[in-house]
Amino acid sequence: MDNPQSVTANFRLGPPPPTSIVTPQPTRMPTPTLAATPAPTPVLLPSKGGSISLSSRSIDFGTVGIGVTAAHRSLTVTDVGKGELDGGIGNLTPPFTVTPVAGNSITFALTRNEKSEFSIQFMPTAVGPATTNLVLVSNDAKHPLMTVSIKGTGAGGKLSAPKSFNLPATKVNATATETFTIKNTGAGVLSGSIGPLASPFMVTSAANFNLGPGGSFPITVTFRPGAKGPVKQSLAITTNAPTAGTVIVTVQGKGK
Repeated sequence: MDNPQSVTANFRLGPPPPTSIVTPQPTRMPTPTLAATPAPTPVLLPSKGGSISLSSRSIDFGTVGIGVTAAHRSLTVTDVGKGELDGGIGNLTPPFTVTPVAGNSITFALTRNEKSEFSIQFMPTAVGPATTNLVLVSNDAKHPLMTVSIKGTGAGGKLSAPKSFNLPATKVNATATETFTIKNTGAGVLSGSIGPLASPFMVTSAANFNLGPGGSFPITVTFRPGAKGPVKQSLAITTNAPTAGTVIVTVQGKGK
């Protein structure tokens, strides 16, 4: 009888080894995709066979003076189609305005070869360029929206004055009176004031002026020397001109 084999079992007493705990990762949310904003679709008027024609697709006023009468340009809408042309014009903001010519309105209903006329105005209030677009909407099947580009440049006044003004040699305590002239050589209105002079000089003409383009203004100065010898002073002329707002004129005289 065989001897039975002995079997040894090893046992470890104590707490079981710790179990690893897996921390769940937060679920990444997909980055939202921004949809492109669709361009506005113009409201189309039902076509009646009309076709639009404009007298101009661009208007350039050139240089227009500030403070002067508004410049005008005409825009004519013509139906060159076989049917009726219905539509209207948009608004403009200052310094531009648009108004229908007498007998017309901002909307039009034209038959073949019929016209509607509008007046575009430009009255600048600031120096520099200005631009805008005039929009016309119609039932022209091919051209439901049309634009007219508009531009102009505002210009101010400009002072022209002599650098110096000489009065004749004058006896002590006698008086001499002479006049010189300033001019506005700019496209806009020129306004300003004439500074005072101290004895022995005196400005006797008006102290303020307002000149349209091409306008002139006389400045009268009196000289009453109290002693012999040369004397001179600076006369300041201040204006609203965008450049060289203040001009200095040297006033000179001599007592004898």
